[in-house]
Amino acid sequence: MLGQRYSIAVRFSLMLFASLLFVNFSLVAQGFAQDESASETPVKMSGEELMQLRQELMIQQMSLEQLRADMDSKRASLEDQQRRIQRERMGFEEQRGALAELQSKLDQERNTMQMEQERLKELQQKQVEQSARVSHIFEIKNADVNQLAKVLRIFTPNISPNSQLGAIGVQAPEKSMPAIEDAINRFDVPPAPPPPAKNIQLIAYLVEASEEAREGGKDASEVLGPVVNELQKVFGYRDFRLLDTLMLRCRDGNGARVNGYLPSSDEGNPIDYSFIIGAAQVTSDTAPHTVRIDGLQLSASASVQLGPPTGTDITAFAVGQTQRRSFGLFSDIDVKEGQKVVVGKADFDSSPNAIFAVVTVRVVD
Repeated sequence: MLGQRYSIAVRFSLMLFASLLFVNFSLVAQGFAQDESASETPVKMSGEELMQLRQELMIQQMSLEQLRADMDSKRASLEDQQRRIQRERMGFEEQRGALAELQSKLDQERNTMQMEQERLKELQQKQVEQSARVSHIFEIKNADVNQLAKVLRIFTPNISPNSQLGAIGVQAPEKSMPAIEDAINRFDVPPAPPPPAKNIQLIAYLVEASEEAREGGKDASEVLGPVVNELQKVFGYRDFRLLDTLMLRCRDGNGARVNGYLPSSDEGNPIDYSFIIGAAQVTSDTAPHTVRIDGLQLSASASVQLGPPTGTDITAFAVGQTQRRSFGLFSDIDVKEGQKVVVGKADFDSSPNAIFAVVTVRVVD
């Protein structure tokens, strides 16, 4: 509206200014024409005619001044109109800003009212659910009562576990009870049975080595061929006889023990022994398995007949008498299935003979 009014005023002012210019130029042109005609054709004028002409010129000049004054007045009026339009425009902009601010406040009030309505709806829904709550006690047979209660709190905070009674009290909306019961049935199940434990079979070969070949007994090379060959290279013994084969079987992670008597090269002097495993554990999942043996102990003792003193043997104080002699092997080793491992070597008496212990293992599922 203000723009249209401003445009009309400008148009009117321009038309008026153009009209005044046209009139002014017409009068000036007429005066110039009269002057030129007078110069070309000298005309004799009387004093009255000159006076009349002067009066007409004065009138025309006054008209021009009047027109100039009118134009100045119109220009001032136009400027006043422009200033008034500018003020009205500024007022309109202020009103628009006030309306925008009012609209923003109205939007905020509307959002606040919507939030309040939603909160009231939630409160009403909770009241309805609270009025429709039911209570139930579930017997827990297998699961941990307290841990199961933590899971069930996603349905309702009203959970009361009792580990001594093996029960959980639940208070929840009636529509939530089927989901709670389904969760209890899925988690309250017997634990899966543990996988069957592996059994470890350990075989120990007791080998008596001597520097001279002997008859009788079983040649150890028949059972421990590569091991006997290696022992011959390292220690230089010529004869290896298998005294006995000991076997122990235990569950993975447990220990075992066996006691008994061994035959001796000296007739009438048996050797009593004790073979103990502190713990045997399978340390690899794939075959061939590796077995870790902790606390392996092999001890033996026998009565030895004393002979004549030799060198620094001060224990042989009586020829023909006997004395109790013993030896022991103690070790922690790792043995792979199928591998034969020499645990150790022990001297049993003053003779050059020696006893070796060789161990092998097998894992039985």
